[in-house]
Amino acid sequence: MEEIWGRWEPVQSFPKRINLQSLIDNKNGLTLLFETEDDKTIAFNFDSGVLSYRNTDEGDL
Repeated sequence: MEEIWGRWEPVQSFPKRINLQSLIDNKNGLTLLFETEDDKTIAFNFDSGVLSYRNTDEGDL
């Protein structure tokens, strides 16, 4: 299978500030749910290829 690469263009209307609502690691992959200041939810789903990740609470550092 041949990989296809494309140029990533940033989304200009993306909110300046988002807060992590939840991190879900299950059989469907890794899903990160974020909440915006106006209570909208943004989801990022990595359905394959995530071998590991690190979660650090920077408030305790």
